[in-house]
Amino acid sequence: MLPVPSAHGQDAVGLQLEEATRSVEASTHGPRAIHVTGDERFFPRDAEAWEKYRSARASGMLPLGKGAGSTPIGTEQEFNVRTNLLDQGSNDWITLTFTLRADNDVANVWVESSLTGDFSPENLEELEAFILTSTPEFSYSPDRGIIANDNDTFGDPPADPDGKVDILLHDIEEGDGNGCCVLGYVTNADLDPDPPPGEGNASNVLYVDLPDGMNQGGVVNIAGTIAHEYQHLIHFEYVDGTNELTFINEGMSEWAEVINGFFLRTIDYLQETSEHGQKLFNWRHGFSTSTIDKDYQRAGLFTTYIADRIGRVATGSVVQAKNEAGSFAVGSEGYDIVLQDSGLTFSGIVADFHAANFINDRTVAEKYGYSLSQREGVKAVPTIEIDGQVTPSPSTTSLNVPSGAGKFLSWKNVTDLELTLALSSTADSKTRDRTSFRIVAEPADGFTDVIDLLRTETSYTLPGVYDRVTLIVAHVKTAFSDPPPLAYDITGSWEAETVYETESVSYDSGENSDTLFFGLQEADMQANAFDVPANGILSTVSVAPVFLNYFNNTTVESNVTDFQIKIWADDGTGSPGQELYSRDESVTSSRISGLSYNFIEFDIPSDEPALAELPDRIYIGIANAGVDDNILVLSPAVHVQGEPSSYLNDVSAGGWIPLAEFDHDKFDKPMEGQAFPIRARFLVPTASEVASELPTEVALAQNYPNPFNPSTTIAYALPRPMHVRLSVYNALGQRVATVVDGMQQAGAHETRVDATGWASGVYLYALESEHRTLTQRMVVLK
Repeated sequence: MLPVPSAHGQDAVGLQLEEATRSVEASTHGPRAIHVTGDERFFPRDAEAWEKYRSARASGMLPLGKGAGSTPIGTEQEFNVRTNLLDQGSNDWITLTFTLRADNDVANVWVESSLTGDFSPENLEELEAFILTSTPEFSYSPDRGIIANDNDTFGDPPADPDGKVDILLHDIEEGDGNGCCVLGYVTNADLDPDPPPGEGNASNVLYVDLPDGMNQGGVVNIAGTIAHEYQHLIHFEYVDGTNELTFINEGMSEWAEVINGFFLRTIDYLQETSEHGQKLFNWRHGFSTSTIDKDYQRAGLFTTYIADRIGRVATGSVVQAKNEAGSFAVGSEGYDIVLQDSGLTFSGIVADFHAANFINDRTVAEKYGYSLSQREGVKAVPTIEIDGQVTPSPSTTSLNVPSGAGKFLSWKNVTDLELTLALSSTADSKTRDRTSFRIVAEPADGFTDVIDLLRTETSYTLPGVYDRVTLIVAHVKTAFSDPPPLAYDITGSWEAETVYETESVSYDSGENSDTLFFGLQEADMQANAFDVPANGILSTVSVAPVFLNYFNNTTVESNVTDFQIKIWADDGTGSPGQELYSRDESVTSSRISGLSYNFIEFDIPSDEPALAELPDRIYIGIANAGVDDNILVLSPAVHVQGEPSSYLNDVSAGGWIPLAEFDHDKFDKPMEGQAFPIRARFLVPTASEVASELPTEVALAQNYPNPFNPSTTIAYALPRPMHVRLSVYNALGQRVATVVDGMQQAGAHETRVDATGWASGVYLYALESEHRTLTQRMVVLK
């Protein structure tokens, strides 16, 4: 769509979401390539070609390569290239004519002769510099090119008579997925010194998709693909009878882009709980590009994590690692060989990797986070989350963790959590030997604590009040034998004063099936109206913000995806009025894939005073944050239930208007029946609790029994929902325990205090609420 006039007083843009790769990977760092370097199981003749190369090299019978000698710029030459590249098992080749456009001592850059207008002289100069002399500032060595950096890190490529890499820039034909994405590859069929007619090129060749590369990321994207594929070419030299695992090889190539300073692939697989169950070394050949992209993410992130732990040189040396038999190591064996020099084990790294993906905070410990600023936002969501406010205690979860995988079992809003870690009936005798247990405890009034459990432990208790406790269960064994998954029945028990019911409210279908995307102004805001259940507490807000840089017909300079979550009261006329709450947030990956929204959930703090007693109707929305030009886009989904609920703060129109009244005539798109992808969840007291008589004021009763040893019960009552803190102090005024700290429902409450370990004497307990503090004395007598 082209810019068209709008009611905003400026051109609003009917935005075009990029199809295929961009819709799959709408990255804040730009589009990413899909690399399809040949795998011997799909291209059987590649193994034969590789063996012929090794035999010829050993006997000194390598022929002259196509790029050998001094070839004048502008020379045309034929090369064989693969077609139907995404059709697994295909061995289709065609011959194309290429023109030499740039060269030096290490590389020739060829462009398909039939392509015109895709590559300017300035593009060539920039690409040649990346390849030969300099890389971006984030490169580990910016004053050197891709070829030198990759050689220094991974080793030398297979022998080529002229010592050059022929880089072929052409329109790669993908087969059934033609036009799907930006592709790059190398194939060891090119290593065959005497290939069949029309197949291979008897030299080191690297293929890159020129038109799609320039259209989706330009020279930088092409250069990153070259850094990636050149590692694959190098890796061909360090393989014996068994191919390197695709996961290891691709992880190294993803990391090659990192060390050369190019775009980092957006990491969003950790936001999908189904991905937590993928085996670490699994590679899903033959699946959709969106699925394979998750494997790239996992492999690249894992290799980047290892590099954070042992450094660039040691990580790159995994490519050349040999075992005691003198063969090149494959899979985890190579990592084990290199890691032992740093006093580490592969099993330990796997456990730490999963912990880092959940914590990602180097202030807790360096091993629990990433050093790259571009990876600061990477964080896994809980695989399973149990809310102690809405789930009766105890609760048992059966957890199955495949080889090398990690899962995250979380409990929210719990007090005195007791965990039981029992083997499931399907577990085998070596399950505990393959297990890493790690607890991440986030107390209500303290710092995050990480606790390593012995794999033989069957129970663990965490006294105190916690916002969240997460048990990370990692399967630390990965091998070709594919060890059985871990199988545990994990039970959590906790103190619970009130168990709520939940009421989730959403109006949208989760998809933008009408392809409605409109550019707005920076001050515009979007909101949905929500009727608050009786005595309801707002628990979570889920949003799927969409930004300008997700689209292919905008030229925003910033990739910062920050925004604000806002909550308003009704103004009495059916529009958002007084602002009750606001906070800044950001997202690290696209919240839309294709036309489907990827929601991200935010907890609303229970101790927020303005939200303690909600009005009958509230409005929850999103607004721009910061001053960058990458602003939010109006992107409604189909309205599927309830009354029309969405409102747009249209600055040009002077304030809030129902979305259905947005001036859309020039767009020829219906706004009626649309809803913003903004959802809410409320906690609602059970009917029996609502029916009980409510006190008229806050009350704190005398503990019973008193004196006591070692436990006693404290009762208190609240006239309405509010945040309270119940604490115990010794005679010196030092706090010895926080018994309750959080939002509590109206009504009567009781809580138990355990004084085990306390000295005999007089103690003071205090109930702090919004406007007053009540105190009582109690006596511990031993």
